[in-house]
Amino acid sequence: MTLSHPCLFPSARKAKIKRTLVLLLFLAGLAPACDTNRNPETTAVISLSCPEDCRFKVSLSRLDTNSVVPIDSLMMKPGKTARFRLNMQNPGFYLLNFETSRKILVLHPGDSIKASLSPEGSAVFTGGAENAEYQHFVLQLDAIKLKIDSLFLSLESAKYTDNYGRELKYFDSTVSGLSEKVKKIAIQYLQQHPTALSQVLIMNAMPGNQAVFKGLADSTWYFYSDSTLGVHFPENPHRLMHHHRVQRLRRLSRTEAEARTQLKTGSQAPDIKLPDFSDRLKSWHHLKGKPILLYFWAPTDAQSRQSNLKLKQIIDRDDSPEFQVYAVAFDTFPDRWKAAVNLDKLWWTNVIDTLGNQSLLHVKYRIERLPVLILLDKEGRILHRFVSVDALEEYLKKNKL
Repeated sequence: MTLSHPCLFPSARKAKIKRTLVLLLFLAGLAPACDTNRNPETTAVISLSCPEDCRFKVSLSRLDTNSVVPIDSLMMKPGKTARFRLNMQNPGFYLLNFETSRKILVLHPGDSIKASLSPEGSAVFTGGAENAEYQHFVLQLDAIKLKIDSLFLSLESAKYTDNYGRELKYFDSTVSGLSEKVKKIAIQYLQQHPTALSQVLIMNAMPGNQAVFKGLADSTWYFYSDSTLGVHFPENPHRLMHHHRVQRLRRLSRTEAEARTQLKTGSQAPDIKLPDFSDRLKSWHHLKGKPILLYFWAPTDAQSRQSNLKLKQIIDRDDSPEFQVYAVAFDTFPDRWKAAVNLDKLWWTNVIDTLGNQSLLHVKYRIERLPVLILLDKEGRILHRFVSVDALEEYLKKNKL
């Protein structure tokens, strides 16, 4: 007699099968619960919906300090709610891509964020205290950017008309006012949200192609954000990257302070005599009689090339300041320098120092990075030193030459 025969002991066999089924059903019900509710405090949920007939792909990525890491993607369907679930230990920044739009989200462990998307690329976010505040800031910046884009289109349409000069003046003054408004909004955000990791995003905001905060000219706010973030997010990688950037700014600030001590206001600027386009030695002394701007730059330096265009805009205005520019380019290849001058249309006094980074002018004028601008009075005495055209522009607004 075989004990395992299916016809023998039917009640015992049925009981065993019943226990097995109960165990399987229990485990089946337990598995998803463990997956989604393992630790609600570290699980962030992003719920997506679309009120219209939506059929498009949505992807989510994590923004690391120097890369974008894809996480997941899904298809939006009409009348359906889609969700991303993230198990996270630290607050961070995430990129939501859909249709033609890219939205940065600020997520904390435990956040529950709802997003209503549209095929046109708009998104409305609710939930997540810090994300809601950051999205409100972004909406304000987007509204200002739309105004600037509209002004630019009007300027382009007037480019070959008799009204171009008047339109250009209006464009410059209006955009300058809007840029100041953006900075005020950003500063207000920093002051009202000292515990927000999104300060990192605010400090790096660029509506259009212009940064809201510009290096040494706005060093106070870089130092402020670094201080508050250090207290609340000491080990967060985004805060650490921001801290390294601010540390470089602190070193540059100390260097500039030392340079201003050495090149005191009111002291005579060290002489410079370098070859111009015709290979004739030319000093800035021949420009005396008007204020002089000594402008140190390099054709291979991206920041310098951007500064060339900004400086030209200041000089080309109807109410441009009465100073002459003496521009010193550091480049070991004169042909490359001449090509950059012609390409950027720099019609001021241009000279070249072919010793490049080995030039003694770096020591005389304490130049650690480019560009550097030093404003002299009519007699060649130092009025002020700047490390950006933006800082020069701020000075000129407050001090008429």
